[in-house]
Amino acid sequence: MRRIAIALCTGMAVFFTLAAVTSGVATRPVVMTAHDLRRGRTITARDLVIREMPVYMGQGSTFGAITQVVGRVAQIDIGAGTPLFHSLVGSVPEVPQHFTVLDIPISGSVADLRPGDEVALTDPKACVREGCADERHMLAGRAVVMGPSRINAGDGMTSMPFAVDQESAGRVLTARESATVIVVTRLRADAGNG
Repeated sequence: MRRIAIALCTGMAVFFTLAAVTSGVATRPVVMTAHDLRRGRTITARDLVIREMPVYMGQGSTFGAITQVVGRVAQIDIGAGTPLFHSLVGSVPEVPQHFTVLDIPISGSVADLRPGDEVALTDPKACVREGCADERHMLAGRAVVMGPSRINAGDGMTSMPFAVDQESAGRVLTARESATVIVVTRLRADAGNG
């Protein structure tokens, strides 16, 4: 009986000690992903959850309210349950003045493009004949990526929304209507995106 009492007292002492230590750890709300998010996705409230984390973990570099994140864009693929650090999400780019947004069929590697990146759009037929460096084949010297690429259900082609100036929009629309796929060339990444 004496051994049982000692074991019981020891167990209770450990329990109360752990309870006292863990209750003293300060926590704060942290926004985390509710499920996997694909790079380039515009984040909605359904994509997010709030969890309590110790204050010392990621202090100052994570978001504390869902409203701070809704409408932003995932800069990389983000796994479920990941705390959202400021570097993981960026702002949705604004359409520059006198630009219009077009959904454009594209070819080439677009895996590295994210909203806010600036690219040049060229006519691939002319590129095959004379090379893409020739400015005569430039459809848009500056186009801003406005969202992630997507595969069209009807024809299986990949398209992406771009903001282009009004003068370039006519050339891009003509090329798009003739079933020409636009080649994308990176100019620079938007510095204000992260």
